[in-house]
Amino acid sequence: MKFRSRLNEDKNIYEIFFKDEATRGSVVEMGAYNGMDESNSRFFDMCLGWETLLVEGNPVVWEKLVGNRPQAHRFSYAPSCSEEDERSNKTVPFSHSIFTNAALHIDSIQSAYSQQNRTYDVPCGSLTKVLKDVLNGRVSFFSLDVEGAEPLIVGNIDFNEVHIEIMMIETNNNFCKQNCESRNAFRKIMKNAGYLLF
Repeated sequence: MKFRSRLNEDKNIYEIFFKDEATRGSVVEMGAYNGMDESNSRFFDMCLGWETLLVEGNPVVWEKLVGNRPQAHRFSYAPSCSEEDERSNKTVPFSHSIFTNAALHIDSIQSAYSQQNRTYDVPCGSLTKVLKDVLNGRVSFFSLDVEGAEPLIVGNIDFNEVHIEIMMIETNNNFCKQNCESRNAFRKIMKNAGYLLF
């Protein structure tokens, strides 16, 4: 079970939404860590042969991800900036902590790792552009786990340009437990984009 979802999320998503579908899908895992431990995408990639996009901005675990999941599309950047920011080579600080966190550059959104002092500058850019280029703008299952930076990611997706069928977003982490600003923010964005909470 080590190389599967921590709480059987991959199994539940598959059985509820995709078990009876004959076509091959696509999966995105953002906050992919090393591509193996508690992976929400590995089952869809390795067992079902789905086209897979892994995004991990933290350089501490990036090389492990590349070695562990060579057949997947892999990107090391923070997908929380605009195309204009990308053209100007903007970077955002990532905590040295092994857990993904792209929220450090936004003062209004705190996350579990906002107080860490040691950081790396990581390129940031448009997620919509990558989803269109790599997956033709169509995603069957999108797993988002970025330790409090979730509203920055979903707020940077143009839902008129890309279609994401099922999106699983972490709602509870070390920083976000009861009433949580980042959870409220991304739920509002998703509701405004026409998604239903399951």
